[in-house]
Amino acid sequence: GLIGMVQFLPLLLLVLVTGSVADRYGRRLVMAIAVALEVLCAAGILYFSWRGLTSPLPVFAALAVLAVARAFYGPASQALVVNLVPLKDFANAISWNSTAWQVASIVGPVVGGLLYGIGANVAYSVAILMLLASLLLILRIPEPPPPEVIRKITFSSVFEGLHFIRREKVVLGAISLDLFAVLLGGAIALMPVYARDILELGPWGLGLLRAAPGVGAVLTAAFLATSPIRDES
Repeated sequence: GLIGMVQFLPLLLLVLVTGSVADRYGRRLVMAIAVALEVLCAAGILYFSWRGLTSPLPVFAALAVLAVARAFYGPASQALVVNLVPLKDFANAISWNSTAWQVASIVGPVVGGLLYGIGANVAYSVAILMLLASLLLILRIPEPPPPEVIRKITFSSVFEGLHFIRREKVVLGAISLDLFAVLLGGAIALMPVYARDILELGPWGLGLLRAAPGVGAVLTAAFLATSPIRDES
């Protein structure tokens, strides 16, 4: 529960400034700095595991920094897609991006469980290598053109997104629905307890539990894609 809180609070507190920072300082740069911070956090957790440290406070600190990095990475990476593909291919790119995310959410926890079964240090080391590969790929992304007008980050600009959401009812409904999913989704942080104490599973079983939401998302998307659309008008 504390791990879930430590990872959620930075997202909540920084939600109003992360998008503005990405627009002002460059989405690729923000992504690269965020991933570099994630590498440092993973290296710190690997060090804690290697030294056999059992105090939770250093782990909570590393996870808090990791959450800050992810808070800035999310808006920057989502907005960068517009600069990578032509407008006519944007919808297709979003579809591929979503598919890749869901596949990773399925394969990643399963592989992570297998690696952790071999050894905790093995899992953390592979995570560091994957993050370094991600950082190199981000740096190879062509520099997007600078915005025509660079506005200063002011109090009004920070809340401009909230005003837009309030005006657009469809966006407001979608974000409100997603908000409840995010708030209730924090129960995922309790999965290690269920895997170990209730279901009596090892790392492999925990990996399957973490992959289950991704499997459900893919099945739902496949069902919606194959279901006929009825015209109620």
